[in-house]
Amino acid sequence: MYDPLSDAVSRTEGYLKQVRAKAMATTSAYRVSVNGNRLEAAYAGTCRSPSFTPDPALQMELPQGVSAALTPGGAALCFTSRGLLMLLNGGSYTGEP
Repeated sequence: MYDPLSDAVSRTEGYLKQVRAKAMATTSAYRVSVNGNRLEAAYAGTCRSPSFTPDPALQMELPQGVSAALTPGGAALCFTSRGLLMLLNGGSYTGEP
């Protein structure tokens, strides 16, 4: 039997590992944001950069009927060039997720 939630969790774990690996391989900061049922990655020099460039190769859509959200609203995850995970809210560092 197909379980959309389990599938989404497995795919999200793999996606985050892939984004982290790309951040370390390119020595760039990679921000992951949630847009409806879609995870989107963008890169910049640091997590505190004012603008990020979308990476079209690192986009993932969750299975139909599954959605994700980050708390607080508008927050984003950011992997540093060393692979450390930071939680950003409005561009400022709020701590480890």
